[in-house]
Amino acid sequence: DVELWDLWNNIKCKILLLRGQNSDILPKVTAMEMTQNSLVDFLEIDGAGHAPSLMDDLQIEYIKDWLLSI
Repeated sequence: DVELWDLWNNIKCKILLLRGQNSDILPKVTAMEMTQNSLVDFLEIDGAGHAPSLMDDLQIEYIKDWLLSI
């Protein structure tokens, strides 16, 4: 088991954390803990596994808007 929280907490740039609602790799509880960093914005993709394909127009629009906001 590898502990990476120190590295995660040292990131100093905006982060968009994407999680597929049905992911068996990134548990929701872990994603929620990751969002404790104030630089993290979170998007959970309904009905998607790991990793979301990001082919839906609404998903693409959300990511585009996020990128333009940073």
